[in-house]
Amino acid sequence: MTQRALAELLGRPPQMISEVIRAKKAVTADFALELEGALGIPAHVWMNLEANYRLAKARLEWQAGLAERDLPGLLAAVEAAASAAPGGADPPFISRVRRITGDPWRTIAKRLEGALRAGFLDVPDGDAAESNRDRVFVLSDRGRDLLRRSAP
Repeated sequence: MTQRALAELLGRPPQMISEVIRAKKAVTADFALELEGALGIPAHVWMNLEANYRLAKARLEWQAGLAERDLPGLLAAVEAAASAAPGGADPPFISRVRRITGDPWRTIAKRLEGALRAGFLDVPDGDAAESNRDRVFVLSDRGRDLLRRSAP
């Protein structure tokens, strides 16, 4: 079906259909119900597609912004914490990172997970504990490159 045919079927301007398809306008609940009536595809499917698209877009933008924000500082802290000797009195990994950065535990955990998803960190085999508190992160090749480029 062409955009023009869909616009005529829905009684909407073709420009509006084009903007929705190009993601310039979001699929609203009302529009999803109109699509359901015209095409027979349930409105919740259209709403889920819209939500998934917006979430994926936000995630990509957030990950791209990691390098521009304070990711080099986090990577330097990870490198320092990972190289600390894991002795009996040594605190868990995130506690070491927290001591270096001064950030709260939750902030550290979120930043570590984001950097892991973005490919800046790896988790060595055997360290994939259920809790981020005990998991050891190491720099990936991509993380090392970024840290080298950001060094003064």
